[in-house]
Amino acid sequence: MTERMSAAAFLAAKARGGKASKYNAVRTQGPDGSGGTREYDSKLSAKLARRLEDERLAGRIKGFIPEWSVPIGTADDGKPIRHRVDQLVIIEVLDTGDFVCRAIEAKGRDLPAGRAKRGVIRKFYGIPVYVTKNGEL
Repeated sequence: MTERMSAAAFLAAKARGGKASKYNAVRTQGPDGSGGTREYDSKLSAKLARRLEDERLAGRIKGFIPEWSVPIGTADDGKPIRHRVDQLVIIEVLDTGDFVCRAIEAKGRDLPAGRAKRGVIRKFYGIPVYVTKNGEL
């Protein structure tokens, strides 16, 4: 099967020296949750990070951890299978050191494989992963 991409996506991939995302996502700079910046896999993920940074600066959340990598199983070769959740949002830190969090993913296209992986995270860890389609909370 042939992958297709727009001319703009092709030129963006060529400019950054790599292959374009198969869903035409454009890697984009955004806040990293600790006052710096980092590159996100898509404009939508960077938009979510900017929104979370605004929430952090306003004191409505304690912080966020970008691209939280969660083990969700083991492959046949014994290597761990992981899923990267776009943001782990730390809402509150308790006196005990425990914290209240919310896992959020920004998805332009919500595919069955992603839904299945989010289901595994909920089953194994009891943590639901919320999805935003527009980068808003």
